[in-house]
Amino acid sequence: MPVRARPDYGARGHFLRALWVQSLLRLNSRVAGVTVLLNTVPEGIVGSSMPQITVVHDLLPLRFPAEYPRQQYYFRLLVPRVLRASTMVVADSERTRLHISEHYGVPREKIRTIHRAYDTTVSWREAFDDPSGGDRDAYVRYVGNLLPHKNLLRLLDAVAILRRRRPCRLVIRGTVGRRTCGR
Repeated sequence: MPVRARPDYGARGHFLRALWVQSLLRLNSRVAGVTVLLNTVPEGIVGSSMPQITVVHDLLPLRFPAEYPRQQYYFRLLVPRVLRASTMVVADSERTRLHISEHYGVPREKIRTIHRAYDTTVSWREAFDDPSGGDRDAYVRYVGNLLPHKNLLRLLDAVAILRRRRPCRLVIRGTVGRRTCGR
């Protein structure tokens, strides 16, 4: 997908992405002989006879429209068509499965829940070394965007309670728009 067809480029990026998926992805898939398309986000080729599996992580733009104004048309107009065109829809939680069915009218039997997973053989202490590169003091790490629906105030409360029991610090890695923040 071309760089300019990314959501970071605002409404123009969303439009170009939709145009690219409906035209060039469709053509490239046909030329390459693709027999099944896995859409890892809720966008796909509308009106294609090729089977598609579409993954939906959440419906946050519909639940929090003020925080996702650019995605309103996409989630209200394109996503329902993509889900109807999909052979199967995958949700990563039962809650998301319920939201998809209720909001878009997708039959629940067409939606499969596949929970996110992790490798139990990996030591998370080793996988996420202390971000300071130095001491091994206890810390809580939050990785994600910094939008209000993430309920970071509750996280701050929880860390404050934890700090009464043992020393620890909060490490935040996230984004606000295009800006990345850390620590």
